[in-house]
Amino acid sequence: MSRWAGGTRAFTEWSRSAARAGIARGSPPSRHERINWEEHHFMTVVRSTLPDEARRISGEALQETLIDLLGLSLIGKQAHWNVVGPRFRSVHLQLDEVVSAARTHADTVAERASAIGVPPDGRPETIAKVFSLPAPAEGWLRDSEAVEVMTDALGAAIARLRERIDATEKADLVTQDLLISITAELEKQRWMFEAENHPRES
Repeated sequence: MSRWAGGTRAFTEWSRSAARAGIARGSPPSRHERINWEEHHFMTVVRSTLPDEARRISGEALQETLIDLLGLSLIGKQAHWNVVGPRFRSVHLQLDEVVSAARTHADTVAERASAIGVPPDGRPETIAKVFSLPAPAEGWLRDSEAVEVMTDALGAAIARLRERIDATEKADLVTQDLLISITAELEKQRWMFEAENHPRES
């Protein structure tokens, strides 16, 4: 018997889906309808091991962190390409360290989100819409200015991460642990930039 014959589970589920859409069906779907329905109905969905509320809290923390990290990698590269000044080489190379760390952690964060059943969103339009960390201005950037903007951007990202660490303490310790490790890395990078401009230029 065909799995789509009347009375089968597939036919029953199809009929219910059609009814919810306001379509009365008393016969099996056409081949085209069947393919479309199967692609939608049997699409792989990662089911979370977390309760719904814990998943929501952790998912939001991970998504916000993903945006910050992807944004940091972009502003780091922008500064990397445009930095000028007597400390060009050291700052130029240090900026690439931040970019590398941000990209690596962004991938880990996105995969953690997927693992708990939350689809990560790293699309350019998403980043452009919500990213709000300090960023360099257009054009050439003095080495001292590059150091200052990265210090500020990293500091803002760290402050947000600490809020998410608190928020995920009861929701998901695995996600919290990941956020703690990212915070440690960004604090290391910020320390290195802060030391570059000591004492700060007036």
